[in-house]
Amino acid sequence: MQKIATDSLVVEFFIQDSENEFTDIKRRLLGGADLRYTVVSSKKYGNIYFALGAYTESVEYTTVIDPKESNIRLGSYIGYKFVFDEDSRLDYMGYYQPKLDDFADYYSSQSLSLQVHLFLKIFLKVGVSFIHDSEPAIGIKKDDFQQTNTLVWNF
Repeated sequence: MQKIATDSLVVEFFIQDSENEFTDIKRRLLGGADLRYTVVSSKKYGNIYFALGAYTESVEYTTVIDPKESNIRLGSYIGYKFVFDEDSRLDYMGYYQPKLDDFADYYSSQSLSLQVHLFLKIFLKVGVSFIHDSEPAIGIKKDDFQQTNTLVWNF
């Protein structure tokens, strides 16, 4: 991240390389940048931030029909983090990522997690997420809901 004028406004550069067998994605490679603005940053109310930018993506599917696609997407997100004390926190992230040339084709995701201290450096993290792809690969559902329970060891 590169600060622009204040601690509240930063430029973020990112790259991602991923796969997802459940959505028939053999490889999804993306890179881009956004401008993130911190709306609120306080111990009492937590941190709220918003970002807007763009990225390019290349997607290879495992299916024979339409095995590849390349897109330029708007990247936007809103985030919230509240730290209860040094040992517990609540996090929310919401993304909206439409194609620049077709806003009807978009990704949307919401995730919420709570992390609480158990003992020593061990934490329990409980999370839920909902992902919507308005135009997924052929044969793939548009919506995906997940609930996770994770043990975290901070070191």
